[in-house]
Amino acid sequence: MSVSVLLAPLVAGWLSLGCTGCGVYFPGEDWAGYERTALAMGKMKMERVPSGMPVSKKALADNFRRIAFGIEHDVLDKDDPATSEGGRLRRWQKPVRYHLTSLGLDASKHAAQVGETAARIAEATGHDIAETVEGGRENLTIMVLRPQDYRLAAAAVVNRPGGKWLAAQIDRFGRAGHTPCVGIFLHAVAPEAGQVDEILYALAIIRAGLPPRLGRACIEEEMAQAMGLPNDHPRVRPSVFNDDQEFALLTGHDEALLRILYDKRLDPGMTEGQAMALVPDIIGGMDTSRFDGRAALTRE
Repeated sequence: MSVSVLLAPLVAGWLSLGCTGCGVYFPGEDWAGYERTALAMGKMKMERVPSGMPVSKKALADNFRRIAFGIEHDVLDKDDPATSEGGRLRRWQKPVRYHLTSLGLDASKHAAQVGETAARIAEATGHDIAETVEGGRENLTIMVLRPQDYRLAAAAVVNRPGGKWLAAQIDRFGRAGHTPCVGIFLHAVAPEAGQVDEILYALAIIRAGLPPRLGRACIEEEMAQAMGLPNDHPRVRPSVFNDDQEFALLTGHDEALLRILYDKRLDPGMTEGQAMALVPDIIGGMDTSRFDGRAALTRE
């Protein structure tokens, strides 16, 4: 019996600073000044376990709700709200097979950071995540693109389910100079297939030429958001899921959010109410020291 699996998109964005001209494809080099300014302001910190920032168990539960069930506005068009709806838990059920492509660039420049991030996320989630060859079984594509690469990148996805929409998003991202990277995932909406809100494909797009810390931050956040944590929120810290850019790397707090998301007691398609009724017990049984170390979770 054949089953038609409908796909719904979800866009997980990163920065929104205002477009300075939208008729061309923007290079990553345009972001050098942003990184210098952020560092001068004490932002984009590299600590994974920041000291003096304890997170209570209640705060961790609240932050999971904000990031897993919220949804950002459309970061490729900051004047329009996102078209997808939040409110349900979305995650992978099948193994994640990622491939890094940078078209005309040397992919090995980014391969180590992508591999390290994949391993970190796999450890936090317990989910099967591994690299694969292009044209094989990849369901997470990571693209690092120069201005001249966008048309080829868009052509490379048109034969995928939802491919025309994906190609349009690649083109939109290239012309949206106000964001250095973006993450997109497609989730199923086919109850008869038992795949409601199961993530089936994800795409992370990063501008080639970003300054080093910003480029690494893009890799870590977009790969993490592709696992099913699509939102950013100003009250969530210490975290990369916060548009103030205080932290550049996934923190112990962020790894805890990933672990909660992939706990076996939760299922794709759960409503916020259904999932959050279980989250306190999940957090209560976690070894919080492995995530927060010196900033261990405190008891309420």
